[in-house]
Amino acid sequence: MKRLSMISMTALLFHSAFAAPAESTLAKSLREMEHVANSLHMDKPAQARVFAFDGTEYTSAEALWIKAHVRAARRALAGNDMKDAIHELDLVTATLRSHGSSVAA
Repeated sequence: MKRLSMISMTALLFHSAFAAPAESTLAKSLREMEHVANSLHMDKPAQARVFAFDGTEYTSAEALWIKAHVRAARRALAGNDMKDAIHELDLVTATLRSHGSSVAA
């Protein structure tokens, strides 16, 4: 019984040591994506183009899409679903990179 407890504690410490950096990197990426998404403001409903804080240009539809996927990533991260959070952030990163955003570099 004591040996099983030691193995469990070792496994927990091992998991904590390696999971924390990945989670903090994921949280940092999410904050960066949220910063871009929050800087995309449409002044009027039919506005064709919007600009992020870094000068990159997006269509209104892309801006809404980015915001939706960033929200989905935030929900997945809050629900401890790392796989979905990473997937959502990968989608947003690909879109930002396609527009030359410095955040996704």
